[in-house]
Amino acid sequence: MDIKIRLANREDRDLLFHHFMHYNNRKHQRRRVDCFIEHNYSLLMFVDGQFTGIVQWYVKEDPRLGVVELEELFIQEVYRNKGMGTQLVEKALLEIKKLINPLHSIFLFIDKNDEVTQRIFNKFGFKKVAEIPDLFKNNEIEILFLKTFV
Repeated sequence: MDIKIRLANREDRDLLFHHFMHYNNRKHQRRRVDCFIEHNYSLLMFVDGQFTGIVQWYVKEDPRLGVVELEELFIQEVYRNKGMGTQLVEKALLEIKKLINPLHSIFLFIDKNDEVTQRIFNKFGFKKVAEIPDLFKNNEIEILFLKTFV
């Protein structure tokens, strides 16, 4: 298995646009793709040349504060439960540490029912900080995970 992980660039616009096909608003979909190519970060994973997964993040407010939000971790279903998510998160953390200086903290929200993703981030020292009901959808609970570096 040939695994390659790299930051997205302008040539990946169509791939990202397709990945965000679940957005109902195409204008919003294009804006999101452009934003994550021009201003934020998307780390792409390919197995044997096939798009396998993505993790996205951005620096919150003032970059000098070093606060990063991980916004999305996605692995194609056929590649799940094979350690791909762990590899992608590990590479993302290395990239973030390289790109963001100083790095104070990284946070993300994970659906309370998504135990697999919670385990991945627990492996890397992220801690559960709070449970937040109805944050993204009614009757769902999101868990705020945080890792600090100071």
